Amino acid sequence: MVPDLSQPALEPELYVRNYVVCVLDLLGQKDKLKEWDELPLAPPLPPAFINGMKSTIGPVSVFKKSFLEFFKAQQSSTVFTDAALALMTDEEQAQYHRQRDIQLGVEQFSDTFVFYAPIANTAGELQVLPVYAILGACCMAMLMSLAIKVPFRGGVHIATGIKDPELSFYGPALAVAHQLESEIAQYPRVVVSPAVVAWVRQELPNNYCPRLDSWARGMLDISRNFLYVDRYDNNATVDWLGRGFRQLVGAAAYPITLGTLRKAHDFVGQTAQSFEQRAATDKNPRDVKLAKRYHLLYHYMLNRLPEWGIQFTDGDAGMEGVGDGE
Repeated sequence: MVPDLSQPALEPELYVRNYVVCVLDLLGQKDKLKEWDELPLAPPLPPAFINGMKSTIGPVSVFKKSFLEFFKAQQSSTVFTDAALALMTDEEQAQYHRQRDIQLGVEQFSDTFVFYAPIANTAGELQVLPVYAILGACCMAMLMSLAIKVPFRGGVHIATGIKDPELSFYGPALAVAHQLESEIAQYPRVVVSPAVVAWVRQELPNNYCPRLDSWARGMLDISRNFLYVDRYDNNATVDWLGRGFRQLVGAAAYPITLGTLRKAHDFVGQTAQSFEQRAATDKNPRDVKLAKRYHLLYHYMLNRLPEWGIQFTDGDAGMEGVGDGE
């Protein structure tokens, strides 16, 4: 019997929810994988083969672990003190704990990651924390990944999806987030959809009790500061060196050092210069394209770093600045 594919294999109302979905793809892995794509006929494995494995498997493993740690750090930055909790009623404390209960899901295909979380808890209350935590984790992940020379691009969207225990996450939320990552981002940045912009600009959901109002409003305020409009193509983008992230660093949510910022700055500048030199030599359209994209990223950093009290000169990366990075 031919199955009727028009009929769902599950009860949608039991599974479909609104999710914030973040798709992140590590860049440059395809070329590195070629270093170990042929298994030697006899042992031992040559050093080049082993180094190729380490240069791809290691960063992928570390990136996943690090993003989850960044997400947890973001979540922990919103914890109430015991003294503040003591001022709440039992009902208020119960809602606070419900609001902090995030069901973060993670799926991976090769060097592409999908992080997703419902934006309402099991009681049906809308939560601000999932979007706040994912955007904040993207900021930290971008800085650290550039500092260790493992760039990525990404997309974030809010829409419906289904997570059946026997299936991978699926739905419009994932489809749009993937499109933003694969078609729109183009270079190391995280592009967000209009739905995400609308979410962080909303008024506070009306399910919050009065004592939690300022807590939730604070997360919404910082979430708005996690984003900016990239003049390159007018897409809303995670502002990973912007005001929102500086607020977190100022609150000691993340330990950021001058050395980390310098490593990220130097890697981006040197990568842009390398592609530019190659493009001038071989006229390869791919090198021309990548040179332009890394220049855009470099100019973004030149624009943002002075706001951290840091002034790197263009000569630190052997480049000339030609824009304001906005």
